[in-house]
Amino acid sequence: GRVGVEIECFPLRPHGRTWRAVDPDELRALLDAAPSLIEDAGVGFEPGGQLELSPPPASSPAALLPRVADLLARVEARAASAGVRLETGGVNRWLGCDEIGLRRPTERYRTMQAHFDAIGPDGRRMMRQTASLQVCLDLLPGASGREQWSLLNLAGPALAAAFASS
Repeated sequence: GRVGVEIECFPLRPHGRTWRAVDPDELRALLDAAPSLIEDAGVGFEPGGQLELSPPPASSPAALLPRVADLLARVEARAASAGVRLETGGVNRWLGCDEIGLRRPTERYRTMQAHFDAIGPDGRRMMRQTASLQVCLDLLPGASGREQWSLLNLAGPALAAAFASS
């Protein structure tokens, strides 16, 4: 089956001894100036302005990895040309939730934020201050797919523990 990936990172600009979040519209315009980069990388933005790269899936990890490395190099070069650094990490340690703000105020994200705010502060933090790496795999057909699904569910707690403090 095919394998895909979604990579999220924090676009930041140095400001003296601190950092500032980069407006998603500014970053999109910067990336859009490079031929086919937006389409090749499947560029999107999360509620806190996190840059999301979702290139098309490949036939194998070996086929996907060089393509992703090339896309990352292209995106990082374009960002760097405007003084923007793309930082990776599970949680944005450079800026607080209120400093980031809701940078994609779409109806969906405003509704999500209102729902999370009714529960407590952690949902707002998750929307604004987290970034992830997601690997997507095709599900095999029939019994093999059910076995694959079971195995992945059994591996989930161990994987969560392995990456809990990353």
